[in-house]
Amino acid sequence: AADRSTGQTDLQTPYGIKLLSGGAISKKVSYYFYFYIFERGDVAGLEDAYLHFNDLFGAKFDIMVGQFQVADPLFKRELRLTFEDYLIYRFLPGSSRIRLTYDRGVMLSYGFNFGLDLFGEILNGNGIPSAHDRIYDTDNSKSFALRASQNLGALRLGLFGYWGREKVDDRSNDVVYVGPDLTFSTPHFELNCQYLHREDSSMLPQNGDFTTLKTDGGFLELIYLPRADRSRLLFTALYNKIKTDEKGAEYDGVTAGATYVYARNLRFLGEVAWDFITDKPRLTLGIVSAF
Repeated sequence: AADRSTGQTDLQTPYGIKLLSGGAISKKVSYYFYFYIFERGDVAGLEDAYLHFNDLFGAKFDIMVGQFQVADPLFKRELRLTFEDYLIYRFLPGSSRIRLTYDRGVMLSYGFNFGLDLFGEILNGNGIPSAHDRIYDTDNSKSFALRASQNLGALRLGLFGYWGREKVDDRSNDVVYVGPDLTFSTPHFELNCQYLHREDSSMLPQNGDFTTLKTDGGFLELIYLPRADRSRLLFTALYNKIKTDEKGAEYDGVTAGATYVYARNLRFLGEVAWDFITDKPRLTLGIVSAF
């Protein structure tokens, strides 16, 4: 990898090593977890770790309990083809602990026969830190997320909303997310779009008081499959943008990359990213394997 801000080159290998496990416990119950043995030189510990109860009560009703990514019903970060991330999901202003990556909680989902899927999440709202006095949550407030997704053939439209309250530096901060998303798929192309508006009620100091911090951001992703579902070589373009009241936290960048699937458990990737704020590039070459 070549870093766009310092001009340095780095052999980042291994960048991450995960121990994965998953499978069926019974006909309607499964599990999945992975232990991040090595993440950029540190032991990260458990990230995804949950039980999944499937098709309960004879309906398309599922329950997940454990640790998972809040944004999983939108777009799954762990399955993206690029090294570049979906940055709006990771955005974390000031001293807030709320973002749309890993959290602990319960996820409910229900699917209708006409293509509508509903998701509801009840979350601690503070990520996945270690327990203090055997308690994971840092306050008594919980966060709530709702997601609706309608399948219209090649087009899928979604809407997401989130509300959470947290204690930050001895004051209360209410966090709200709202935004649409869409996916348009053909045999050779997939277009993914995400927009989110976030408001923090007590984050920016002004005249001795704390005021609302507003953030708007999202991403646009285009994937090209030359041979449709038989493609070994895939091309991806990803554009990320974050506009926020927090000074220095804005982001505006584009990434173009290619992935070659050499085997079911081995793929090669290469991508070039450009940061429009710093006007500097980043080149990444890598290998992703499982064994």
